[in-house]
Amino acid sequence: MARRLAVFSVTSVDAAAPGELWCQASYTTMALVVLDLESGAVRITHTYSMPEKGFADGLFPAIGEFPVWRVRRHAGGTYLIHESPAALLRVDAAAGKLVPIALASHKRWDAKSFKNAAINAAMEKTGLTYDDVGSDAFTWSDANGNGELDADEFRFHNSAALIHGRYCAFDEQLNVYVGFSGAKNYYYTGKRWLLFDFKGSAYAKLPNLAAAGAATPVWDWSKLELSRAMLPDDLRGTEVGAVAVRHDARGGVTLAVRGEIGALTDRHGLVCPEDTIALLACCGRCRMARRGRSRSKNRPA
Repeated sequence: MARRLAVFSVTSVDAAAPGELWCQASYTTMALVVLDLESGAVRITHTYSMPEKGFADGLFPAIGEFPVWRVRRHAGGTYLIHESPAALLRVDAAAGKLVPIALASHKRWDAKSFKNAAINAAMEKTGLTYDDVGSDAFTWSDANGNGELDADEFRFHNSAALIHGRYCAFDEQLNVYVGFSGAKNYYYTGKRWLLFDFKGSAYAKLPNLAAAGAATPVWDWSKLELSRAMLPDDLRGTEVGAVAVRHDARGGVTLAVRGEIGALTDRHGLVCPEDTIALLACCGRCRMARRGRSRSKNRPA
């Protein structure tokens, strides 16, 4: 049925309403599609758009930027969450808008400056420049509720866990979980490396500092917490890193770890062969939860 719709990709199904699909209709617009699960009828009931001014310059992820956005109910409202980098949009049903409310990110390898005027004004206000280590990581929260990137709403820090190019996770309180990266120098900005050391921890938690039940989360990279769950010795100091993390309702964290990287290409029992994915469950220490696809017949066990 969904293939008949004039949308680019199915973005998310609302678990609380399985007949509702949120679909990307354009780079800045989401369509709410209702499926009648009995008759098979399909109809688009609403469209919601995020602002282009100040947001179409790569700082805040657009609707068309993968990974797909996910629906989340929070504080009595409907939100869309993005996992690379961490970002939130609030659905304003009355106005037909998607209102940006929070972002946690860091400098990217493919940029030598920020194109966004608000973050440049925020750096100037705090005495920072793009080349300073102190502006390597940043968060933003819509403190005044106007849905705009105001200069006084940014927080800067000198380091962040790698959050671009892989998937973080949110819990019910909108804390953010980021899986470990093997290398300390994980991102090259064109002039130097961005650095972060997990110190053997399996993941890091970026806590939501807002009051319980607040609609808008507040994140600050300086408050990042390393997990007590530690990696197995064989995974420490290697090039292996987590490509995705999930947080479940019981507080458990599961990491998807890409295997067969660099010097580990012959260590078939360590993770998974041929660049497949292994899952590690974290409970004090990480342990193997499930392997990826079966081993190649042409490679030894």
